[in-house]
Amino acid sequence: ICLFNIANCYENGDGFDRDIDEAIDYYEQSAELGYPEALHNLSVIHFDKSYGREDAAKSFQYAERAHKTGSSKGTFQLGCCYSNGVGVRADDRKAKALVQQAAKAGDPDARRALQQMGRQQMMGILGAAFQIGFGGGGGGSSSSDQMDAAYHQWKAENPKQFMR
Repeated sequence: ICLFNIANCYENGDGFDRDIDEAIDYYEQSAELGYPEALHNLSVIHFDKSYGREDAAKSFQYAERAHKTGSSKGTFQLGCCYSNGVGVRADDRKAKALVQQAAKAGDPDARRALQQMGRQQMMGILGAAFQIGFGGGGGGSSSSDQMDAAYHQWKAENPKQFMR
């Protein structure tokens, strides 16, 4: 844990000048000693462009290793890799499954991501129904019926989206 805390200090410039290379070195040492959060943080550093250390393959490898330790943060990060095609072919189904797994394990970032996914998905379905109903070409049923059907279809496919 001490090595991890030193890495955090270097990463954030807390007590030291900010030095991402030093942070990486200490996170790697911490990871070698079996600390899963170090693996997660290494994945984030190689995932997030703002660090200037972008490396898709490394990000994916660290996220996968963190996930295998049972880390909910690692599972969420691995889901982010699959969602964005970082170090692996993009796979929305696998990404969502991993994010759901991380949320179930209590990861707050994963929970927020699922809520956001649910809202965007619902708005997309309702938006499509709105376009059909009000944008012309509604056919024999009313726009209200189409929107109601679209909502119920979405709800049936996503029964736990908004449950906590």
